[in-house]
Amino acid sequence: MLELMDFGPAAEPVDPREHFGVYHLGIKTDDFDAAYRDLKAKGADFLGEPFEPTPGIRLVFLREPNGAVIELAMRDPKSFQEAIRRGTVTW
Repeated sequence: MLELMDFGPAAEPVDPREHFGVYHLGIKTDDFDAAYRDLKAKGADFLGEPFEPTPGIRLVFLREPNGAVIELAMRDPKSFQEAIRRGTVTW
């Protein structure tokens, strides 16, 4: 999964000598609970608890040893599509 974000024209250019490398990487899983338990058992540095921003999507963020943010994500297509049909997706 590749997520491209546009922060709009107000974003200031950054000096690449000060900001380089990966900042945020998303990883999709089909078994969120198992992946979360495995990472937790291995001492992952979670930035919060797992949450469901909209029906059918589960997320949790963690930081890897070099400081990059990792997003663990699972999307249940059936639940997500149903949420879209009902109009309960808020983003």
